[in-house]
Amino acid sequence: MDFTKNKTVYIVDDDEDDRFLLREAILKIEEHVQIVEFKSGSEMLIQLKDINQSFVSLIVLDMNMPKMNGLVTNCILKSYPAFACIPAVMFSTASSPALIASAYDVGVDDFFTRPVSISGLD
Repeated sequence: MDFTKNKTVYIVDDDEDDRFLLREAILKIEEHVQIVEFKSGSEMLIQLKDINQSFVSLIVLDMNMPKMNGLVTNCILKSYPAFACIPAVMFSTASSPALIASAYDVGVDDFFTRPVSISGLD
């Protein structure tokens, strides 16, 4: 990933440890990116209404979150014209072909099976 100093990555995951691992992996690749963390898809969608989308470079979504999973979050995100072009990738511990197909069907740009350690994120 090629980020500039004014770029931001949103990490949306209900698990604090998973957010930590993703944040550390991203900062290992590019230390000059701002990372904003959200505990839920709804929390992120509320915040998006108040920000300049040109600063958001990437949204990383957890698939399995309570109330609003990553599929629903991305579907809503892509319905807003101003945010439809922001790349979104989804992480999940599940790797079923049907789940992955569902993610691509709602406009996810890439899907990754979540490793269990930070070394697996390299």
